[in-house]
Amino acid sequence: MEYLTFNKFISPDILIIIYYISVAAITLMLFIYNKYFLNKFIHQFKIKSRVLIWLLLILIFLCMQLCLRVFFEIVIGYFDMHNMLYKLTLTNSTLK
Repeated sequence: MEYLTFNKFISPDILIIIYYISVAAITLMLFIYNKYFLNKFIHQFKIKSRVLIWLLLILIFLCMQLCLRVFFEIVIGYFDMHNMLYKLTLTNSTLK
């Protein structure tokens, strides 16, 4: 029963692994999008527009990565707060 508690089942180590898997998945999806969709339509634009499109895609990619990182940092912080409150309740219950 102790294994299925919140402290053991969901840990920051697992969240870090999930973060790196999701970063790889986003990069792979962007690569597939680039290969199949963007290459078909980007040749219709002028050179200046192509550069702007690529800069926009790079900016979107970096923003997605930043948002994902912030989300996981917030979740890890939440779990750390939960662990500290859990430890406080254990120490307070033993003092009574």
